[in-house]
Amino acid sequence: VGERTVYRRMGEPGFRGRVNAAKAAIVEHAAGRMAGSMTAAADTLRGLLSAEREATRLGAARSILELGPRLREAAELERRITDLETTAAQRIEQLEDRLREGGEFGRREGREVGRHEGGSWPRG
Repeated sequence: VGERTVYRRMGEPGFRGRVNAAKAAIVEHAAGRMAGSMTAAADTLRGLLSAEREATRLGAARSILELGPRLREAAELERRITDLETTAAQRIEQLEDRLREGGEFGRREGREVGRHEGGSWPRG
C-alpha cells in the first residue's frame, strides 16, 4: 500500500478507528504479558533481599520501597477510573432512556438548568 493511500485512508473516520483499535489491542496484549511477568520480577527482588552482597540487598530493598507505593497508586487509579467509566456509562444510558421517552433535558428538580435560587448564572 502506498504512503499517499495510507494518509488518505487515515482521513476516513472508520478506517482511522479500526487502526486505533488495532493499536490499542497490541498495547493491551503487551501490557498483559508484562503484568504476568510482574510476579516473577517481585519474587526475584524478594530473593535478592537475602543475597550475599550488601549492595545487592540494598538495591533490592530500594526497588521494593520505591515501586511498591507506585504499584498501589496505579492500582487505585485504575479502580477509580473504572468506577468513573461505569458511572458515566450508567448516566449516559439514563439520559438516552429519557431521550427515547421524550423527556426534557432542560430542567432539574423543578428548576431550569443554568439558573439558581438567586437568579441566572452569569453567562460569558
